[in-house]
Amino acid sequence: MICELCGADVPRTRRVIVEGTPLNVCTSCSKFGVTPQKGEEQKVSPIVSRLERSRRRFRPRDV
Repeated sequence: MICELCGADVPRTRRVIVEGTPLNVCTSCSKFGVTPQKGEEQKVSPIVSRLERSRRRFRPRDV
């Protein structure tokens, strides 16, 4: 696997939140972020929910 922060090829990565962004990083880069709490990573941003709503609204329909 590749560390998303430094680009090193490592056998195992950890999921941490760096500056509000979840990343898969190596153990040496994990000190730059915090480990997410249960359910914290599952939050959907308002932009994603708005895009999903508009995508459903403008879905082509066979009439």
